[in-house]
Amino acid sequence: MFGKRIIAGYGLDFIGANQTDKTTNINVTTSQFSSFDKDSTTSIVTSEISNYGFGPQLSLGYCITKNLIISTEFTLYFSNSSQKQNVFITRTIENSQQRVNVSETTTSSNSNPKTSVAKISFTLPVAIFLVLKF
Repeated sequence: MFGKRIIAGYGLDFIGANQTDKTTNINVTTSQFSSFDKDSTTSIVTSEISNYGFGPQLSLGYCITKNLIISTEFTLYFSNSSQKQNVFITRTIENSQQRVNVSETTTSSNSNPKTSVAKISFTLPVAIFLVLKF
């Protein structure tokens, strides 16, 4: 407490988030010269992002009356983010002339390595709290 009207506080915050996105794309092309030839490609992209961290939280308040306080808070976060993306592609070519089905499938898979980023972020006050004490 700084005098009779100004008060301060502290604490510890933990943060965390996780996000997974999956996109599927299918393209089928038929030859304009022959309705028997088909070329199709399927791609599946999966992205995973996770974020976690912690940091100190400081609050500063002003006592309007004995039971009514207006305050705000500051935070400093140490966080780590990681992202992993996988790409899977399948290509199929079909040639079915003269009622004979010939199918050739080529599959390739590409997995990108996991990337990580560590950072420190300071958050300025974005909210004002009106606290009623009983």
